[in-house]
Amino acid sequence: MRHVIFILLCFATARDNPAIHMSLKDDGGQSHSLSDYRGKIVVLNFWADLCVPCRDEMPIFVEAQKKVWPTQPCDLAASLDDARTQKYVRKFVKTYKMDFPVLLDARPN
Repeated sequence: MRHVIFILLCFATARDNPAIHMSLKDDGGQSHSLSDYRGKIVVLNFWADLCVPCRDEMPIFVEAQKKVWPTQPCDLAASLDDARTQKYVRKFVKTYKMDFPVLLDARPN
């Protein structure tokens, strides 16, 4: 939980950051832009299906979403999986009961 609070503080203090203009699509094709969440505290978690630390920390993000900010989707999970491993994303989301936007193709160009 200490890490989540630190991340919250980092995002809460970020102003006029170019990352705010980042836009990614979820698995349903809906576009999500960080600027859509302006004025809210957002935790943007980059993760991948095969990442062991990501598997360890995802339950923390899921629990925080339920307890800390249950009324608004302030967790955003940006998958770094490539075309080869994207087929595992849905299973990962279901396994960890991720009830917040899961964004795809978050890999750098």
